[in-house]
Amino acid sequence: MNSELHKNTTAWLAEAFTVFSLVSVFSLLIVFSIQMVIPSGPTLADFLGKKNALLSAFPFGEKSWLSEGGGLGTNSAAVLTQINKTVFYKPAGGVAWQDADKGMQLFNQDAVQTLSRSGAELSFFNNDTLILGENTLIIIKQIDDSLFSNHRRTVLTLIDGQLRGRLASQKNKKKGITSYEITVNGSTAKIQLDEEHKNDTEFKIEVDPKTHDAQLTVLKGSAEVISNGETQVIGILETMEMLFNDQIKTPEKSQKKISNPPKAVFPVSESKFFYRDLPPLIRFEWRHNQVDAKFKFELAMDKSFMTMIDEVELSETHITHANLKEGVYYWRVKLITDGADNKYSEERVLNIVRDQTPPELSVKFPPEIMTISQFYLMGKTEPGATILINGKPINVEINGDFSHDLNINSGSNIIVIEAVDSLGNITYRSSRVYGKISENESTISPSI
Repeated sequence: MNSELHKNTTAWLAEAFTVFSLVSVFSLLIVFSIQMVIPSGPTLADFLGKKNALLSAFPFGEKSWLSEGGGLGTNSAAVLTQINKTVFYKPAGGVAWQDADKGMQLFNQDAVQTLSRSGAELSFFNNDTLILGENTLIIIKQIDDSLFSNHRRTVLTLIDGQLRGRLASQKNKKKGITSYEITVNGSTAKIQLDEEHKNDTEFKIEVDPKTHDAQLTVLKGSAEVISNGETQVIGILETMEMLFNDQIKTPEKSQKKISNPPKAVFPVSESKFFYRDLPPLIRFEWRHNQVDAKFKFELAMDKSFMTMIDEVELSETHITHANLKEGVYYWRVKLITDGADNKYSEERVLNIVRDQTPPELSVKFPPEIMTISQFYLMGKTEPGATILINGKPINVEINGDFSHDLNINSGSNIIVIEAVDSLGNITYRSSRVYGKISENESTISPSI
């Protein structure tokens, strides 16, 4: 009996081992299948070709609930307020890149990347904004508030591409001073406003994809750049080079005046262009006193110039567009010179409106039966419209009022009034009048 019990126990253990082995193999197959179907994606370090060089220093960021209305949450660093085309982000400590959404919160250690002809706008705590150009990659490394001063510090790493920033003036800030420490390939610049600055400051940092050197340009206002323990004030239309060898050039060698921007001439800002069927022909014009100059013209559907419609370099001081559909457009132009990032002209906005609405038209017609041969017809249309009575144009006042001595013949009279606006939209009014003309006829003058 002991021998039989031993055999049964051995058989049971063998079956259990077999079942365990099968379950383990099946589980491994499921995990392998999931990894094949849902790839994890490259890490940020692999994407940059610097394995284990960057992400090892980035711990997981601290998240918070979104604030109401899409604003900054308690622990969030920024909000993606605008997105043009495809933009990716990688959360702190994340593995795969994900599609970024407009209005999403960004936190410490999050990364944002734009692709070719795409862009993004980030809004920060004090109404400051950063605009990412195409093929740009940034990492929000740190953001904190000082416990002992009214100061908020934001640290960013610009890996590649173009970064344009606007620091809100003191009158537009919620509280205190915000500083930005921007690191580019080992060089760091600290940009901030002091209490004296009452106007916004705009700056731009662009990384050369070949040399990896970067150029900082102040486009509006001024900024303080702190590097290697020294503070340098960069004024409007001045630049500073941030070299790849972990140094920033001294002010004597790096600051240089940039050419004045072209003067935008036409269309003037807030211009409106109307069309009915075919879009209007619009000629953009500007002027500049430099001979043999080259210009860069930009036309976009948003004020941040991320939704670009046209971006072209040319030597003329004008360009014409004939296929702009209904909508609001922004345009600007800048001078192209070697080695300088010149300032754009004033940004101008125009509105193209498709108008297929017929003009208003009110007419005081004669009564159905007329016993006299003349009627003083009066009416009103929209200003600028043309009035035709039975196919013949008549004079129209500036405010749209019109009048006409209308002859009535014996028998049936058909009266057709047409109002035609400048785009060709037409409104008709008509009436049939029967004339019983007597010998003692007179003119009737209605009032409307």
